[in-house]
Amino acid sequence: MNIQIPCHDEIQAAFKRGEVDVVALFAKVSQQIVELAEQLAKQAEIIKDLQAKAAKNSRNSGKPPSSDGYGKANKT
Repeated sequence: MNIQIPCHDEIQAAFKRGEVDVVALFAKVSQQIVELAEQLAKQAEIIKDLQAKAAKNSRNSGKPPSSDGYGKANKT
């Protein structure tokens, strides 16, 4: 979603038309902010899940050692 911030002329025109139009303009912007916040929360949850999944290896989960790949630490 692209946020559509009203330009200066739109704000002035709403002001000249009256309080109802100004409130409607703010309601439109507020709704966009709410939608963006919801999107951000969903994306944050997905990132959290992906980070948790990426942090798992054979030592801290039920995954077999062969699934660790080449990035595993050497035993010394």
